[in-house]
Amino acid sequence: MQMRIMQVREDSPYRDAVERLNDEAFCMQERSTFDLFMVGCKTGMADLLAFLDGEKFVGFAYIVTWRRMLYLYYLAIDPGSRGKGYGSAALDTLKDRYSPDSITLNMEFPDGSEEKERRLKFYVLNGFMENRVKEKWHGMDFELMYWGKTPDQKEMGMFFGEFEKARRDIVAGYGTEHSMGLRKGPFDSIVSGRKTVEMRLYDEKRRKILPGDKIRFSDGEGEETVVVVKDVIRFPSFKELYETFDKKDLGYGDGEDASPADMEKYYSVEDIERYGVLAIRIGKPS
Repeated sequence: MQMRIMQVREDSPYRDAVERLNDEAFCMQERSTFDLFMVGCKTGMADLLAFLDGEKFVGFAYIVTWRRMLYLYYLAIDPGSRGKGYGSAALDTLKDRYSPDSITLNMEFPDGSEEKERRLKFYVLNGFMENRVKEKWHGMDFELMYWGKTPDQKEMGMFFGEFEKARRDIVAGYGTEHSMGLRKGPFDSIVSGRKTVEMRLYDEKRRKILPGDKIRFSDGEGEETVVVVKDVIRFPSFKELYETFDKKDLGYGDGEDASPADMEKYYSVEDIERYGVLAIRIGKPS
């Protein structure tokens, strides 16, 4: 094994491998998007890293560092490379490269499932401790785990505060405006504030949409409205998206049936499977 690290950016030859593994390894509530990874990297505090054995891609990590602290947002090993020691080697490589006093991460709170117990056992075997304090995020229960120095809650708060401020500053500097057409019904629902989630294919055009951007919607009849992007969440298909959001947020009325099949009027099944889909949470400009 000859483990090494390579930074991943927009033009990286390992970008596609990272995106595929991100989709495979993390459920929809946990998963981020490549563009949001890049926003973090532009703060100077975060890094998206590919783990290589020689030239073979074996996994990736997304980390944030501050002072002597390292927070491990994501760590995933390629399915064909699991069970061969690459996960432990990846952690050791991070320790050697960044020399942190502590590494912290949020682990799904154990509920008896085999997969969660396997993940927990992996980190425990690699010297991580549990704090057994349950916290909720995106509807899921997590607990903090750490290696090295016991995390100081005040320092952790400062750490995340600095990173979020830096991310907001980067996003504010983008402020890109996108144009989209809508039928009259959904358009009116957005104007009234009833529809707060726009659904689109996650193709090359929509990959450029980031929180803080604006979208100018037009109804084809000369009317326009502008909204601000609050969040973007990627899903493998509209089925998972529809299961996550209330139908009213998607623009359906009380007496209407909400079905993911409705979106097949606009996108082919082949394109949905190829690109995945995007939920764009929107709101009025402040």
